[in-house]
Amino acid sequence: SPEPIVGFETVCQGQNGVNYSIPLIPNAISYVWSLPTGMTGTSSTNSINVNFGITSSSGNITVKGTNGCGMGTTASKAITVNSLPGIAGTISGANTVCVGATSVNYSVSEIINATSYTWTLPNGATGASTTNSINVNYGTTATSGNITVKGNNSCGNGSIGTKAITVNTIPNAAGIISGPTSVCQGETGAIYSTPSIVNANSYIWNYPNGATGTSTSNSITLNYG
Repeated sequence: SPEPIVGFETVCQGQNGVNYSIPLIPNAISYVWSLPTGMTGTSSTNSINVNFGITSSSGNITVKGTNGCGMGTTASKAITVNSLPGIAGTISGANTVCVGATSVNYSVSEIINATSYTWTLPNGATGASTTNSINVNYGTTATSGNITVKGNNSCGNGSIGTKAITVNTIPNAAGIISGPTSVCQGETGAIYSTPSIVNANSYIWNYPNGATGTSTSNSITLNYG
């Protein structure tokens, strides 16, 4: 019987150039190697380099010696092929947030073959997690960008999942209100305005009891009843 095949018993999908060999077999002038599905490599000597493709699966590597009289007894080695993490799915969570928002949760369905997870966040956002869920804080310097996640295991990283995040900024402080400071009862059409406020998309006005008017812009006309 031939001696045992020498080489790694456990490998990863995508690993290349893994060497297997067997001591020289008496009377053999060439060698026939057989590889499981998804593995590639060729040799007619007592040594072979094997590439483990992303579709390779566990199985037996075998070899036997040959000469003009026939083939010898087969040597076999069981190989366990570990898989890379699968593709990350859709990240769930808010697409739009405000600067200063805290503990905003994002998650992804469990990734096949992942033993841990790596998250990346937009600039100014903070949070840490090695699971499929993360709580994110958007600091005062946070900007719009992408949240990404990928699965990891001892064989490497899986494909990344991405979610675009829009970070809205709190409006700046309102400026000076211009308009009449002294009015008469019954006066109508008194106009008040303030310079446009950076980052504001609407305005809320408050005015004295008895006055009426409505506006969501940076200008309002009041009637004093």
